[in-house]
Amino acid sequence: MKKMMALFVIVLLLLSSFSSCGLTSMEEKRSSEIELKVMEEYNSLLSASKEFKSIEEFDDYLLKWAAKRDIRASYDQYGNVIMSKSPTEGYGTDHSLNIQSGIGLDHLEDRCLAVAMSLYVIENATENNFMRLIFTNNPNGDLSGAKGISSGYLAIDNQINLDWSYDKEKDPPEFLITNASAGTSTHQISSSLQTTETTYTKAYQIAITNLRGGSSGIVSGKHPNPIKLMGDLLASCKSSGILFELASFQGGSSPDTYPTNASINLVINDNDINRFTKKIETAQNKFDDAYNNIEENYTYTLTEIERPERVLATENTDSIVSLLYTLVNGVYLRDEETGDMITTSNLGQISTRDNKLELLIFGRSIEKNGLQQLNDTLDIIAALSEVDHKLIAESPVWQEQEDNPLLENMTVIGAEKYDIEPKIIKSFELTENPVFNSNENLGNLLSVKVHMENYVIQTQLLLDLLTIG
Repeated sequence: MKKMMALFVIVLLLLSSFSSCGLTSMEEKRSSEIELKVMEEYNSLLSASKEFKSIEEFDDYLLKWAAKRDIRASYDQYGNVIMSKSPTEGYGTDHSLNIQSGIGLDHLEDRCLAVAMSLYVIENATENNFMRLIFTNNPNGDLSGAKGISSGYLAIDNQINLDWSYDKEKDPPEFLITNASAGTSTHQISSSLQTTETTYTKAYQIAITNLRGGSSGIVSGKHPNPIKLMGDLLASCKSSGILFELASFQGGSSPDTYPTNASINLVINDNDINRFTKKIETAQNKFDDAYNNIEENYTYTLTEIERPERVLATENTDSIVSLLYTLVNGVYLRDEETGDMITTSNLGQISTRDNKLELLIFGRSIEKNGLQQLNDTLDIIAALSEVDHKLIAESPVWQEQEDNPLLENMTVIGAEKYDIEPKIIKSFELTENPVFNSNENLGNLLSVKVHMENYVIQTQLLLDLLTIG
């Protein structure tokens, strides 16, 4: 009897082993297929998209792709493309899923990977509840597509945003989920400028150029801001008694990105030239010590230039120096208990062209009152410097959903099938999610970070989510 029982156990173990091997083989086969076909789609789309001159051409590519495969697709007046797939036999409209990603003519290598993953899923899902792909037109981060999308498309149980924004210097986690993100605000500080005749003789340009820049939503603390550095340098010259006249100040190209360059043109009192050049040399050395391992291609130069005929009036120069010295760049507000960042501020762009000061500042906050506090502070600083301040654009905070079945399902599937656990964060990057989250028809919302190291598992997860019953 004991021999028979032992034989029975051995048979069961062998059958279990064969079954397990079969499942492993099936998963490996699916992984290999995803890796191959998503890359084929990615390379095809990336090659074509580099020739796109407008978002309409991107839309046209997607619509033709869908037509060849008999997949329902449409587009709207905002440049969004929407595809859908009915439930397969045995599935339904419960647990329906939107997969959303942004399209545009910038950041194509990142965008095209998210799009290629989405296209693979809708073409190859053989077991699925109702699903929809939403490709939102997002030129230069203005979220116009998300803001214009029909609310009917958002009457869905679950929606996943495929996001590609992360610190490219770090190895991103295999499974990174965002369940909340910062609201944003764009501020303009401006003033009319007066000029006067130059009284000193030697003129110089100080310039920091060729920095890495990038989105100010990547809050790693490794992005020097040349506008702030130039402002601090002017304040240091002033406090040291170095007499100078400011002819111009230029820097940055957009409020929401770290400036890659900034330059100031100064005219220096003859008696202060030696002290001035030594101060610049000290500043250059400090910058090199702090950032030479991070900024590989930067230049920090002092160049003698032709003496300008006119410079800014003394009161205007004093106002600019005071303003830049007082303004916060970087972390504006932290949680008192945890030390975590709540609100950040980025001095993104400055110009003194055409006798007008214009400074653009971009705020990000993961709490609603964070942006209001920043706005109130800028009001005070602007008033003290006798310049104008106004809020010119804002987007809402996407707040964390406490009980989110979509997050629970993704966590369980990741652990049980792929032995991975999500790292869950609140992001300072701007995505369409705050816009979508304000729609009362939308159910559960998450954002998943995708990149070349994890797209296979992330695509598998999307297919698995379609089968939840």
